[in-house]
Parts: sequence; structure tokens; C-alpha cells
Amino acid sequence: MEPEGPKTVRVAIPEIRRMMPDVLRMVGIPFGQAEICAELATWTEAAKGGTIVFLRDHRERLEWIPRPRALVLAEDPGEFVVDARGGSWLELGPAILGFAMANASRAGYAAGSVRNVFGELFIRYLESAAARHRYKFQARPVAAGGTGPAAVEAQGEYQVSCVLGAEPRSVSADEARYRAKLVSGLDIPEDEFLYFRSLHEMLRVPTSQRSRSHAG
Repeated sequence: MEPEGPKTVRVAIPEIRRMMPDVLRMVGIPFGQAEICAELATWTEAAKGGTIVFLRDHRERLEWIPRPRALVLAEDPGEFVVDARGGSWLELGPAILGFAMANASRAGYAAGSVRNVFGELFIRYLESAAARHRYKFQARPVAAGGTGPAAVEAQGEYQVSCVLGAEPRSVSADEARYRAKLVSGLDIPEDEFLYFRSLHEMLRVPTSQRSRSHAG
């Protein structure tokens, strides 16, 4: 008899989306920003997987205080340099995308680099979001020494380009997968969903009790 695979829990995408802002707040992302990032995080979990694992594995880094804020180091015509100062594409991606699109809207094209950023798995959402507005957005890692995802994340630099008026493209495989999951629901490994739900429920615990639990 073949061994059983890991247990999964089927959850509707709207339910994940409903819970996501509170979960993001529990890993340190402020209230308003958490709501903005919730769609990105939900889409990524449905289309690619990995959001919940990312939150679990990088929780300590995401909880940095003060919160990282992207700093524009250079904004020459058609070229820019942004320092994410240790933030992630999850929390800063929407703002970086908006900045790149604003530059492209003036000149038709914008290119530059984003430094000191991590969380590459969220870039696919930014590409899909840009395409809905007829922009072609790309962010490609620059790996200076070493190969593989670990080297890319350690380096934390990406070459970015954004083109206005890109031809409408066919639906990407990730977007198609997301739309399919809207109908069928999302199968999440049980341990991941329990972790996700525990973060959501922690926000419902009275502050004094939550403080005691954090203190051990």
C-alpha cells in the first residue's frame, strides 16, 4: 500500500483574501499597507504557492522596526535607482510598480534597478497587474557571484524595466491558474493553513493576553 501524501485543506480564495490583511498585520505590516498587499499575497498563494511559507520563514525579518521604506536614489529621465532598504517585494512591490509605471507614462519607457530587496516570488503578480493596464513590467535578479535562488536573495538587486502601451498578451499560465482556483478553491498543506489561521486568530485575542503569549 502506497503511503498517504501530506494532508491538505481546501479553502476558497475569497476566504484567504478576507483573512490575509490581518495575517499581514501580525507579521508587522501596518494596517493600510496590509490591505494593499493582501491581493498580491493571495494571488501569489493561488497562482504559484509559497506566500504562507514566505511569511513563516521570514517573519522575523518582516517584523523589523522601524519599517523599511523605499528610497529613490536617482530618477534620471528613463532610468531610476530605488533602495528598498531591506524590505520585500511583498510590502514594497505595489509602490515600486506604481513608481515604474509613473516614469514610463511620461517617457513611454522606464528602466532602472531596485536594491536591497527580497521575496522574488511576488514579482509575477506585479507583472500580471501591470499587464492589465497595458504596461510590460519586468524585474530580473542580478546575481554577483554564486548561482541559484539563495545567491539572488543574498544579493538583493534587480534590474527593472517598464514599457507603456504593451500589446495585450494572452493570459499567462499563472493568471489562468489563479482564475481556476477561484472556482475550485485552493488546496493548502494542513500545517501551512494551521499556521496561517493561527496568525489570523492572534489578532482577535485581547492585547494583554496576546502580550503574555508572546512573552512565553
